[in-house]
Amino acid sequence: MIDSGYSDISLSTLDNEVVVKSLVEQYQQRIFALVLYLNGDNFDQAYDITVSSFVKAFSSGCFLKNKSFFLIRLIRAAIKRSRDAKIIPFLDDANFADLPPEKRNSLFMVKKALQTLTFKEKIFLLLRDQFHLCYKDISAILKMPESDVRVQTVCARIHLREKVEEVLNSE
Repeated sequence: MIDSGYSDISLSTLDNEVVVKSLVEQYQQRIFALVLYLNGDNFDQAYDITVSSFVKAFSSGCFLKNKSFFLIRLIRAAIKRSRDAKIIPFLDDANFADLPPEKRNSLFMVKKALQTLTFKEKIFLLLRDQFHLCYKDISAILKMPESDVRVQTVCARIHLREKVEEVLNSE
């Protein structure tokens, strides 16, 4: 579940600059990874989207009131900007060069299956399985009922499993 407050910092004693720095340090890698997973291996594009998502979330001023509202706005902005961006295909070898051949082949199969998923399916899987957000928070981010989020997440997992099986059977 998203933390609803600032347990590690006190807004009454710190200025906005410190709060901004703390939030960026806390979420920058996760948002960058989310955008990178959604849009492929274009690091420059992922960086631009990540930065613009932070700007959008900070411009709302909600970071002064509640960290959970900030994170919801941040993820929404990242998803919207990722959806609008041109998707770049994943690179083939660069990310897995140091791995043993068996593990590399397994990761290629999963990566190939992930590429076939729709943007929406990727969002459900990433928010739940990478960000470890609860269904209630995903519901708030995507502005949809929690029951629909649960169903869509399960469907995305099933679809991913089917795609992995297809990749396995094609090799």
